[in-house]
Amino acid sequence: MRRLVTRAIPAIVIIGILLGWTPQGRQAGQTAAGGLTRPFIEAWNRLVGGVGGLLRTVLPNAKGPVAEARDLAAKLRKAEAELAETDALRRENNQLRLAQALPPRQGWRAIVAEVIARDPVTWNRGFRIGRGTENGVVVGSVVLNGRYVLGRVARAGKASATVDTIGTPGCKLSVVLTDSGSVGVLWGKSREQWRGPPECTVNFLPKDIQAAEGELVVTSGLGGMVPDGLMVGRVSSAPKIREGTHASVAILPAASFRRVSFVTVLSPTAPTSAP
Repeated sequence: MRRLVTRAIPAIVIIGILLGWTPQGRQAGQTAAGGLTRPFIEAWNRLVGGVGGLLRTVLPNAKGPVAEARDLAAKLRKAEAELAETDALRRENNQLRLAQALPPRQGWRAIVAEVIARDPVTWNRGFRIGRGTENGVVVGSVVLNGRYVLGRVARAGKASATVDTIGTPGCKLSVVLTDSGSVGVLWGKSREQWRGPPECTVNFLPKDIQAAEGELVVTSGLGGMVPDGLMVGRVSSAPKIREGTHASVAILPAASFRRVSFVTVLSPTAPTSAP
């Protein structure tokens, strides 16, 4: 019997190998392997699912580092935008308070106007305001930023007006140098100052004027269209002789030309002579 079993073993092995090469044999092998490993796979899946559920319960909003960085960047941009908006509103409120706090002048009407249009290329040369003739704005009226001269009304419609700043060559203004008492005519140069206030000069001063750097320049009040004593700027250079007949000095304007939201227009309440 033992000899018979020994002789049968090789035959059984060969039959098993042949069955493994057949589809039926492979299916039977896979079924047997699946039956052995399935309990371990199911137990592992239950463990992974349980741990994931526990993490979602303990840390419901847990995110990866990339998502957290993206959220923080978005919050930072939002905070910066809110801060910029707050700063802009604060500046506008300050300008509006300064415009409304201007001391009254007899014979002059103070009109607070909002800047409604401004060319980004010629931003320091002029702009448009939301007040016109129906509000009392008169062509030639002086325009202030706070208490400093910014320009004059060049054109006026019923509901709006165009303002030329003192940096514009066409905006002429009679001024006086306070220390010397010399009177001259101020106007802007043709050269643009992109990142700063425009350059201005006071012309037709006496040849022998002794103007010092830093000397205060105010409106003279001559002509009747602009009240006297309004601050325009300060002397920024030594006098230069022009054409051998008169002197001129450069002026640094006192008014800020950037971020202007509200201005004050001083218009005469009674008819006046030409500027």
